[in-house]
Amino acid sequence: MKPFRFIALILLVSILMAGCSQISFKREETVELKIFTRYASGYSYNELVQLVEARFPNIKLNTIVPSKADATDEQIVAQILEEKPDLYYSYDPMIYTDEIELIDLSPMMIKEQDQLSDIQQKLYNQVFADAGKITQLSPTFSMPVVFINRSMLQDKNVTEPGQAWTWDEFRTIASGAYDASLRRYGYELKYYNWFTILDWAGRVNGLSMTDENGRLILDQPEWETVATQIAEDNLNGVIRQSNMSQDNGDTVALQITLLNDVFQHTGDAQFADKWLIAPMPYVPNIGLTTPYLLFDPFAIDSRSEHVNEAYQVIEYLMSKDAAPELAAKLPQTFLLFPEYNNTGEISIEHLLNSQGTWVNQHYDRYWDSIGEISKIIDNEYNGMTSGSISIANFWSNILRAAEQINAEL
Repeated sequence: MKPFRFIALILLVSILMAGCSQISFKREETVELKIFTRYASGYSYNELVQLVEARFPNIKLNTIVPSKADATDEQIVAQILEEKPDLYYSYDPMIYTDEIELIDLSPMMIKEQDQLSDIQQKLYNQVFADAGKITQLSPTFSMPVVFINRSMLQDKNVTEPGQAWTWDEFRTIASGAYDASLRRYGYELKYYNWFTILDWAGRVNGLSMTDENGRLILDQPEWETVATQIAEDNLNGVIRQSNMSQDNGDTVALQITLLNDVFQHTGDAQFADKWLIAPMPYVPNIGLTTPYLLFDPFAIDSRSEHVNEAYQVIEYLMSKDAAPELAAKLPQTFLLFPEYNNTGEISIEHLLNSQGTWVNQHYDRYWDSIGEISKIIDNEYNGMTSGSISIANFWSNILRAAEQINAEL
């Protein structure tokens, strides 16, 4: 080889090596995504942060929490308007303010239609049909269920329900299992107040408290029927009040709770003998009412300067590729790909097959009306419990309050 050709070859190799070196060691610019949440110390949040940062080395999640523990909704809105988070975790700012818009994530679901699990497809159909877009997504879900105390039913010779049961059957079983002398109650909605119990019963019966304009529509006769049934169950002692101690020796036949409670029992070999997990009761002309609920969802603020990166984060968490990692880090959650869920010997397959939907409550304006009426409802039911308010008058009191609230919208 002639010397000048040898030198030229050396130079060429050097240039190529330099280029490859630059390509190999070039680092992507670090992007900081600010994420607002009220649950930074809750189960699963830190695990999700670690998973995201491991998957995307160029992304750093900067957690923003309320400036003080007892911050009001107004103070939180002011904070997020100022700090402009890119992402939200388990928080929907659009409930509290019209000044923030969330990115529509439905294109992500549409693009991945052929890769969606059955649960994702049902969630997509459920949410998109109601709102025409999807602004929040989560890799995990839950669903409302009823834990049935089998021994209580057996002691009273009450027949257990089938895989689908009606609202009337629910109330009949609850009253049949109730026994005041033994401190046994028919049912309870765990951890909630009277407003939430009435709201739940309304949803089961296909009723919404508000219309599409956020106005209360409690003047429907069906609402009075359901509200009176809850009042009667309360006065007859069938409902266990949620503010009572959890450790006072009471037992409850029907516990309305979330499916996640099953993880408290996965080590109990006798679980199937003690408990039956049933879907929500329903009204025949309404259909099944056991919806999938997004658990701690993510959302993207439209003001973000890093929408693409935020979008990539959610897209990854929603993918099947992320499911094994999520299952390892979050063993006590339900993933959208059910083959990665582990409930031990406790079967939940019948619950996944009983999925339905809840009536659209128009959450974008829901709290404008509900905030005040919820206080009135709690006061009326508490008044009936203490004897200061008659069952004959409580609903008319609520309707008058609803009319006044609507007049001020």
